Amino acid sequence: MHRDPVGSAAGIAITGYHAIARRDNAVDSPILARRTFTLADQQSFAALSGDWNPLHVDAVAARRTLFGAPVVHGVHLALWAIDRWLAHAAAPDRTRLAALRAVFRKPVYLDTEVVLDGDARGLRATTPDGRALELTFSTEPDAPAPEPAIPHGAWPDRATPDELSPGEAAAARGVLDLAIDPDRARAAFPVACDRLGLAAVAELLATTRLVGMRCPGLHSLFGGLTVQAVGPSGADPAPPADPAPPTPALAWSVAGARLEYGKLTLRVNGPTLAGTLDAFYRPPPRRLAMADAQRAVEPALFAGWRALVVGGSRGLGEAFAKAIGAGGGDVCLTYHRGADDAARIVDELRAAGARSAAFPHDVLAPRPLRWPWPAPPTHLFYLAAPSIHSIRVGAAFRASELEELVRYFVTGLHATAAAAAALADRPLVVWTPSTTMLDAPAGAAAYCAAKAAMEELCRHLPALLPVTVHAPRLGRVDTDQTASLIARPAASALDAAVAHLRRLV
Repeated sequence: MHRDPVGSAAGIAITGYHAIARRDNAVDSPILARRTFTLADQQSFAALSGDWNPLHVDAVAARRTLFGAPVVHGVHLALWAIDRWLAHAAAPDRTRLAALRAVFRKPVYLDTEVVLDGDARGLRATTPDGRALELTFSTEPDAPAPEPAIPHGAWPDRATPDELSPGEAAAARGVLDLAIDPDRARAAFPVACDRLGLAAVAELLATTRLVGMRCPGLHSLFGGLTVQAVGPSGADPAPPADPAPPTPALAWSVAGARLEYGKLTLRVNGPTLAGTLDAFYRPPPRRLAMADAQRAVEPALFAGWRALVVGGSRGLGEAFAKAIGAGGGDVCLTYHRGADDAARIVDELRAAGARSAAFPHDVLAPRPLRWPWPAPPTHLFYLAAPSIHSIRVGAAFRASELEELVRYFVTGLHATAAAAAALADRPLVVWTPSTTMLDAPAGAAAYCAAKAAMEELCRHLPALLPVTVHAPRLGRVDTDQTASLIARPAASALDAAVAHLRRLV
């Protein structure tokens, strides 16, 4: 019997929905569960699945992705949704997963409430930012054959993902071993393990390990999966590139690649499930070579400058720091979490003959500046900003978001400028970027409101402190924070930095 893996939930799934609707007296879309995923939850899931991609478990590394902060594994969200559905469904003790389709629409950030609802059309997980997961699945009442024996075991702790180039990813194929820690799996997804069996759960867990650790690996994003049962009563989907291995493992290969969109389609074939996975090759962190900065400016253009670059460990801050150093200026940069990035930049500046130093600084909890040299600063470049997920075009306005942005762009700027001006022996030159989004008819309301307040502060700062202030409105600049799966026009961070630095000479 053929089953449509992308159609409506059937069999037990529909029966379960009607049971829920009667209990809750709901017309449609009853709420099944609510949850807030924490970093501890993510680390536990990574240990269970073997997917230790830093996008999900490392706040420092994730800040340099297009999301700007750790996000929940898509398969973690999907298995939780299935587990909660089965917990409510009127189903027999053992069932067989016949078909499953999951689409991961939006990232789920840690410490954000997720609401799960479901009806005959499937399950949906939603956050304040919108629909995160759409999932349909069907089951059948009886397991038609003994469940495959999946080895019991744990994956290496904090394993390092493969780092494939787009070309390497497009031609990749292999076999992924299957294993599962029964105690950890049942603690995370007790109902799914009991009703669907450990083999099906292990195969679903293997899909996130495949995408996050093998292909595309380090620079990956899981878009969704479509799988259905294989075996005595399951119908094989489109023939996979490789047959299922004789031992419990998942055979996989890249069946299609559209590198202009960063998209990969992977075919998978396991002991009980087969189908396709949608994955994306997300942009790697931006890297700026010191040699490029040296070619962009004259060696003594900024001689005599002693610049404090707040937020100088990446992005536009890194571009300003390296351009000033290449032009003969002294550069002291600050970082919040990126200690390794800051140390790397300082080393590159020093290797190029510039005087450089770095120290940690949190603009939301300012302390006296650790200025490293006897001679005082002459310039302050203030480039501190929150993670990009706080800047959401078209999102609903939230007061809490505005408050955070104001702390970065207004109170943080004022406190840092006051501290730096207190060290200076002449009027301090302050430079901080505003945005051309203020010129647009509509956009990210909270972000624009905070930047408008920043511009007003900058207008008043020379009357409050011994400073001169420059706050130009910048368009899109190519940084980690503005990266996207599909390339969009953006100015080079180095070109933007050099152009604005030249105006200060």
